Amino acid sequence: MNINSSLNFSLALSGLCLSTMAVTDSLLKGVRAAEIYVNSNCKIMASYENTQESYEGIDGYEVVFRREITDKDKKLWFYMAKYVGDSSALFCLAKPGYVNGSLLNVKSIQQSFVDKISQEESSKNFLITIRHGNGWNLPMTLERLNLSNPQKPQLKTLKSWRGPGR
Repeated sequence: MNINSSLNFSLALSGLCLSTMAVTDSLLKGVRAAEIYVNSNCKIMASYENTQESYEGIDGYEVVFRREITDKDKKLWFYMAKYVGDSSALFCLAKPGYVNGSLLNVKSIQQSFVDKISQEESSKNFLITIRHGNGWNLPMTLERLNLSNPQKPQLKTLKSWRGPGR
């Protein structure tokens, strides 16, 4: 293969990549993942899935984290939703599909400001970083939420510090 052939092949390949990116970009414009909103009692209010529908003006909580756990061979959804106004969080339990949603019985973290939440590998434990307030240089804690018994959740503070906040 000579230099001209290599150059033409490279240009053709580059054009193909750019065309593919343009088609992919045009297909994805305006499409977003499912957005689920719940009220202050964890009951579903609205769902917008892959649509252009407007969710502006909703006075509720957007589900931003969800994991499936089991309790006595029954599947449950543990989820966290953040208030659209100030980003304070609710922690909820429901049957799959957000059926019969209810507040998790851990009052000390309800309506808190959560910086991070993650599930510990292969367990019913969740690590939650909480910012105690909505400002700067605030007390922060790392909490472990144990949902081995979802009806009687256990919360343990692992670490406390002062953080930058938002």
